[in-house]
Amino acid sequence: MVSKILINVITSFYNSEEFMEATYKSLLNQTYTNWEWICVDDKSTDNTLKILQEWAKKDSRIKVIPRDKNGGNAAFGFNSGLPYCNGSHTQILGHDDELTPDTLEEIVKRINETNADVVIPDVEEINDLLDPYIPNIKRIGIQPFKQLKDYPLNDRNVVLTPLEAFCLSLNWRIHGWACYSTELLKKYKYHEKGMNGDEYSSREFLLNSNKVVFSKGTYQYKRRKGSITVKINPRYFDRFECEEKLQELMDKNNIEKKYKRLVNRNLLNTYFNCDYKYFTNKDSFSNEEKQQIEKMLHQGQQLIHKYCSIYDIIKIKTRLFKYKTLYYIYKSIKSYLEKKNLINN
Repeated sequence: MVSKILINVITSFYNSEEFMEATYKSLLNQTYTNWEWICVDDKSTDNTLKILQEWAKKDSRIKVIPRDKNGGNAAFGFNSGLPYCNGSHTQILGHDDELTPDTLEEIVKRINETNADVVIPDVEEINDLLDPYIPNIKRIGIQPFKQLKDYPLNDRNVVLTPLEAFCLSLNWRIHGWACYSTELLKKYKYHEKGMNGDEYSSREFLLNSNKVVFSKGTYQYKRRKGSITVKINPRYFDRFECEEKLQELMDKNNIEKKYKRLVNRNLLNTYFNCDYKYFTNKDSFSNEEKQQIEKMLHQGQQLIHKYCSIYDIIKIKTRLFKYKTLYYIYKSIKSYLEKKNLINN
């Protein structure tokens, strides 16, 4: 029999009225009913807050917390909601994501069986909202990496130590949309700076947990057009402060060199993507935005020189030069053809 422990679900909302109904219904449809939904409105300018308040009138399990000022990312909302979380564990839920009906029940079963601080349900990445040609992806347990056979595939019975879970998260062989001990979340909180603060925090939670386990039930992560994670704006480039914090966390905990090399490769790829995206979208930014972005790219450059080998830095800069040259040639040819009216603007 499932022990009726209280599970919190916490969501940070911002201008979510277009798609929040599905998230709401996914909670109402849960087979496990002893939950409270902590809904933080991050100063929405549409009807999000009004809708949340209407739901709260109908269901006492829904708690609405309005913020006085927009924080700019979900971390502010999560941290604002944490003082209202009274359950033993808290499931993070995006404002347009969903949980399959059995998710909370299966999570509670695993908490009762293992007393784990972190329970990771299956995850399904819903990509067809972003692009109908990208298939949706379902992941169970620990994901494979290259030719390694270190963990069995699709196994929800694996119990991970904090260090194992942290290392597996470095290339997201396990995901971070988990149910965490509420005490753990309140102690460390979500890192509020940067576009990748939630990624850093997930790793910090894993590293400071007692153990990490897996459960049935599925977290459905929705990728949409216009999402802040796919839109190119100045905030997109704010990634390097958390990259440095991750490096410091690894040094503090004496993480093996092979994992540091993995993080360094990820850092180089982050720098490449940010630099190239800025180069190809530079004309769309104001002068003030350009200054902000260039400052962040300079921070990234300092970081790769601090942690990466000269050989790897030369490789990434050579790659950047090649891609930028090809893009410049493409733009020149396109401009020439447009002037000759051979193609449409």
